[in-house]
Amino acid sequence: MKKRIQHLSPYKNFPIDVLRLDLMHPLYGGNKYFKLKYNVEKAVQCHTERLPAGKAGSRRAKTNNHEHLCLVTAEDAKRGAESEFDKTCRTELSRSATPNKNDKPTILTFGGAHSNHIYSTAAYCNEQNIKSIGVIRGEENVMANSPTLQFAQSKSMHLHFISREKYKNKTDNDFVNELKKEFGDFYLIPEGGNNDEGIKGCIEILNDVDFYDYVFCTCGTACTYSGILASAKQNQTIIGISVLKGENELIDEVNENALKFKFDKIAPYKSGSINSPTILNKYHFGGYAKHDQKLLDFKKKFEQQNNIPLDYIYTSKLFYAVYDLIDQNLLEQNKSILIIHSGGQQGNAGYEARYKINP
Repeated sequence: MKKRIQHLSPYKNFPIDVLRLDLMHPLYGGNKYFKLKYNVEKAVQCHTERLPAGKAGSRRAKTNNHEHLCLVTAEDAKRGAESEFDKTCRTELSRSATPNKNDKPTILTFGGAHSNHIYSTAAYCNEQNIKSIGVIRGEENVMANSPTLQFAQSKSMHLHFISREKYKNKTDNDFVNELKKEFGDFYLIPEGGNNDEGIKGCIEILNDVDFYDYVFCTCGTACTYSGILASAKQNQTIIGISVLKGENELIDEVNENALKFKFDKIAPYKSGSINSPTILNKYHFGGYAKHDQKLLDFKKKFEQQNNIPLDYIYTSKLFYAVYDLIDQNLLEQNKSILIIHSGGQQGNAGYEARYKINP
């Protein structure tokens, strides 16, 4: 897929370009293509080998000189418990069976009513002839005001609605086992595509892109940022803009990936000019899926001036942050800037209906 760079007017001597990932594909563009690419590939391989569903943190094991994909619990993945992994692999390999030729791989994932991840997963799976299940946060009545969920359903995604309280347990093994009892075998992609396969795909985001001193991306998980950081060139500063309120836990999540993906750990920003990779969390505008009038005004003005559509949850906050950091003289002078547009505009209609916004 071809990547497009769009040039913006220089701002206070800073040349600014935008990597328009949102234009890569009409249905699953943005960073979602990169997060899904290797997950879908792995789901197909798991199905072909008739092994249990893949999961975030899944690993490979060699048995009889053949490489297999096996299920590892979230706890095992976090602590690197190889003995448990080996035990799991032996158990699951003994259960493997020849798949029915008429079977399709099944992918299960999680998201909210306006989730770009749900939208993109449904489209990607439909195109690849893969069954998809979306576990949706909230009651079924959210469908009426969610073009995203209506689209996902039109792409044959089965929507499974659960309460917000139950949704908090989405990473618990007991809950995942409940889902397996209900839906059978599936390959699990975590919310937002945040796993090793997602990071592996995001490493390719900067492939064939010229050098920029600063590269900005938005962060809801550590996935996209980790992939970009892993592929960064020497003397390139990668800055993530978190859309989450509260403690900046994304830095710790990124650093958990450092050894595996061979990049240096990052540290929180303290003061002065930003000259090292970090994630900033002062541009959340009240938290995830929150905004104020200042952000709405910026979004409208920016879109009118540059003919680049933004979404409310991620990219509006990202672009606002870049210009604000320049205004505060927190970026080193005369450095080139690349802003990665990760898409998400498909959720705008539902967001505007929810908050009664007149764009």
